[in-house]
Amino acid sequence: MENSGGNQLSIVGSIAPKTWLIIIGVPVIGLAMYFGYRAIGRKFGLLDTPEDKMLKEIADLVEKQPFWSKTYYLTKNKGVKPLTETRSNYYATNIEEAGGWVFGGFTDESKINGAFEDIGSKAGISQVAEKFYSKYQKDLYTYLKEELDAEELAKIGQIISKYK
Repeated sequence: MENSGGNQLSIVGSIAPKTWLIIIGVPVIGLAMYFGYRAIGRKFGLLDTPEDKMLKEIADLVEKQPFWSKTYYLTKNKGVKPLTETRSNYYATNIEEAGGWVFGGFTDESKINGAFEDIGSKAGISQVAEKFYSKYQKDLYTYLKEELDAEELAKIGQIISKYK
């Protein structure tokens, strides 16, 4: 096909803009809905089931515990650090590295859970919280709330509930 200017028309140029909107827009909107709707709905509590509400309550209870304080271990262990500086640094680093976009992926919940399983005590969690804050200027529990959903926070609560 040739137009009056002598240039050959492409198939792309012959498709109406409204058609392009359908060809490109519908799949893009569909993917956004598929990947985003549930995450956003859960984040703002729009899709909460009774189980979700229970998990949020558990997470709220875990958040109120004193061991998230950066000084709890000092009172609990009479000033004795339950972890070496190397271990507390290791756990703080692992937790931070597991969050967010890790090598193009999402939060590595199993790495975070593994760190909490290895820490071994509530005083140890406090010491890691102190190290986490000194390295990243972030509160550990606030960071976890940003990275994990209520179900994952409840799992961490279950792990911690075994500790004295």
